Amino acid sequence: MTEENKSHSPVSFKLLASFATAILACGVLAAWYTYTKLQSANRVTPTQLPTQQPTQPTQPTQPTQPTQPTRQQQEVEVYLLDDNLNLTPKEVAVGKGENPNPQSILTAAFNYLLTNVKNTDTAIPPNTKLLSLQVKADGIHIDLSKEFTSGGGSSSMIARLGQVIYTATSLDAKAKVWINVEGKPLEILGEEGLMVDQPMTRESFQQSFTGVSQ
Repeated sequence: MTEENKSHSPVSFKLLASFATAILACGVLAAWYTYTKLQSANRVTPTQLPTQQPTQPTQPTQPTQPTQPTRQQQEVEVYLLDDNLNLTPKEVAVGKGENPNPQSILTAAFNYLLTNVKNTDTAIPPNTKLLSLQVKADGIHIDLSKEFTSGGGSSSMIARLGQVIYTATSLDAKAKVWINVEGKPLEILGEEGLMVDQPMTRESFQQSFTGVSQ
């Protein structure tokens, strides 16, 4: 080897080593840059996450208001007359109290019969009043004013008696009916002397006065 070659060999080797190191460093940097790019591409950004609606605070349950008692109404039959003086039932709504009982229902039925019915549909004389009505263990006790016995022939007397008996037994067809006039038991009705047995029932009325239908 010449002197000239000896003087340049170490320098060339150092340059080659430096160049190799630079190439290796560039390769490492390139690999790291590529890796970070791939990681960034695969990373889920916050905007890609599904958004979740915030939970609404639960409203406190309102306490249930107590229900008001229902005002009950009941239909009851009052008995009117057709053109042939036959008894015909008519349903009317009565019992507007909270707990209607048979006595209040029948009282309302008789008040309707005596005040809300046309004269052509009843044989009961005008101005007849219900003085009292009581439902007892032995039957239904009715007290009417003296107008109940005034006017009319035997057909009218039978018809009005039937209206009272059938209306009084509209809740219980087999109930017994006791009829008073001005506080005294009704024994004879009208000037023709229509005998009235006490107590009366629908069955006894039919047996005694067969001309009146149910």
